[in-house]
Amino acid sequence: MNKKRLGLNTFTGFLNIVGCLVSIALIFIASAAIINKTPVPSYVHIINYVIIIILLVFNIWSMTKSKSNNISIIGHILGIAGSLVLLINLSIGIILLIVSAIFLFIQKNHK
Repeated sequence: MNKKRLGLNTFTGFLNIVGCLVSIALIFIASAAIINKTPVPSYVHIINYVIIIILLVFNIWSMTKSKSNNISIIGHILGIAGSLVLLINLSIGIILLIVSAIFLFIQKNHK
């Protein structure tokens, strides 16, 4: 059964955007700590890792559902890459997740 749109893809795109916003907030929290010459709170790193795990799980899960419903998986691949890049470079990871969310909202059928 091939569906035209999956709610899981839309939800995963929404999660990618929320992950971006939380990562931006974590950047401001860490920057404020550095400016005040205090240690960066440990919860910043924990929240970042939890977000990365959640994004990876949802992007992989929705990618398998999209494959079975013949929907393009480029948004999921960008989401997985963006989640992994968040470990190394937040700014590039955020850009990849935003582009991923756009592709996830489009949900073009794979030909």
